[in-house]
Amino acid sequence: MKKCGVVITTYGNNGIYAVQCLECYLRNISNVFIVLYVNGSKDEKTLNIKNKYPNIEYVYIEDQHKEGGLTGTWNKGIDLCIENNCEIIFLSNDDVFFDSSVQHIISEASKCTENEMKYFGPLTNNPGPTKINKSMQYRLSPFNHTPYECKYKNYNVNINGFFMVFPTHVLKKN
Repeated sequence: MKKCGVVITTYGNNGIYAVQCLECYLRNISNVFIVLYVNGSKDEKTLNIKNKYPNIEYVYIEDQHKEGGLTGTWNKGIDLCIENNCEIIFLSNDDVFFDSSVQHIISEASKCTENEMKYFGPLTNNPGPTKINKSMQYRLSPFNHTPYECKYKNYNVNINGFFMVFPTHVLKKN
């Protein structure tokens, strides 16, 4: 399996989400380098992540505006992933939860040839007020496949969070 790099950014009091997100990556991807950017949090759970997960790269940012905000963490995180020989990179919010089905995305990213530029990610993150978006937000599936529904106690629940996956060769200059 190719080495995956994960860049997670968290803000505020989201330690419980960040921990659950980290657990998903650690449980479902065996060859992984993770960098967690913590933007200005005073939350005890968030601050203690560095002690609970000593094998991840933990970066605390006092002032996210001086550091370039979300895209600043992504850019610096991508650099760290490349320095750590990652071949596939995930850019991730802290509220992404998934299971072993993520292997399908890793497999597809691994198949990209040097002259292809592809990226993979969710189709929606609950955008917009329209009725069609509200029904689609519950479904996530590959093309030519019956949509899956996320259900809890027989009710549809939102597919939440954001991540984007791409092979690192798309970043290399020829």
